[in-house]
Amino acid sequence: MLAMGFFVNLLTLFGLVLSIGIVVDNAIIAMENVERLMRERSLKAREASIETMKQVAGAVLASTLVLVAVFAPSATGQCQDHPGNGHTQLPDGSGPGKGQGHGGSDQPGI
Repeated sequence: MLAMGFFVNLLTLFGLVLSIGIVVDNAIIAMENVERLMRERSLKAREASIETMKQVAGAVLASTLVLVAVFAPSATGQCQDHPGNGHTQLPDGSGPGKGQGHGGSDQPGI
């Protein structure tokens, strides 16, 4: 990931696992609904699939749009600071790593 210019931390990995889980859950819901329609209404697989998409397309689309809205900002690569690296740049330019200790004191290391 570093070779491609991406910084992956635990929160990003958790987000990826969560989004994959939501996508898989949507697929399971659709497949169970197809199976239910085939059993209850004696529909063929094609007709049951079309009916399922009429019933659950809104929910699947909504969850997909939420995932895009959550992960689109991180896909642009415009992050100013890498979360989790322990260094925070304050608005006035001070902060760790700028010659002032960790507490903002004029004495290094304090």
